[in-house]
Amino acid sequence: MQRNVTISAVMPVYNTNASYLRPAIESILNQTWKDFELIIVDDGSEKGIYQVLLPFVSDKRVKIIRHEHNQGISSARNDGIAASRGKYIATADSDDISYSDRFEKQAIFLEQNPDVGVVGSDIRMIDDSGNVIGFRYYPATDKALRDVLFRCSPFAAPVTMIRRSVFEQTELYNLNFPPAEDIDLWFRIGQLMQLANLPDVLLDYRVHGDSASFRRLHRIERLTLQIRWRAWRTYGYRLSLADWLYNLAQAGSLYLMPAKVRIALYNFFRSRQRWKAE
Repeated sequence: MQRNVTISAVMPVYNTNASYLRPAIESILNQTWKDFELIIVDDGSEKGIYQVLLPFVSDKRVKIIRHEHNQGISSARNDGIAASRGKYIATADSDDISYSDRFEKQAIFLEQNPDVGVVGSDIRMIDDSGNVIGFRYYPATDKALRDVLFRCSPFAAPVTMIRRSVFEQTELYNLNFPPAEDIDLWFRIGQLMQLANLPDVLLDYRVHGDSASFRRLHRIERLTLQIRWRAWRTYGYRLSLADWLYNLAQAGSLYLMPAKVRIALYNFFRSRQRWKAE
């Protein structure tokens, strides 16, 4: 029998550019925290992608799961989690770069804070060539995170670490909500445990034309509004008047403002926002 590990990193892959995929995998394998496994879920990619993955098969820390057909990112994440052995599940995207001390800082934090179900961090944003184009900062404490739940994502999804016990108490990623499946998960985790972010930049988040945020922005925003409504009606969360007004304005902007303008405005304000720790 294989022994359990502290951390299982789960990375879905679907036709990712090889120049992004290799450094993304290498950034996980080069972590200072050594007790981990990397589960790569090839979600029905073209054959060329598997050739990129093959050199990593010899690493005993790497396990590759192949889907014959594309099943979607939620299904890929769920299959990776089901095959994992870790106490903590680290999310990883196939085009982002995790800093070498990411796992160490997040695992130590979760060990020291047993009431926290998920921990994220700040991120640095890079373009398709690796040039720095900005930073994005997130609230650190549970209270501050709950204050923004109905206005923006409280986490950068590719740099979160989640307790396995959370998934044992609630569902895995909802198959009905990709590519906004993580938003629903944060609400469900918040029902059970506290939320937290480290005030450190632990990931380079790649922004490029092939990313879901550009290709499916309208669907992401529409699903996000639907998930927030569900959280209010089903999960027992409360909205302030400001939350109601914000969501009404966002709903209206879906039809009145071009996608590129909304992305530019969002990145402009978020890259300049620093959150208080308290």
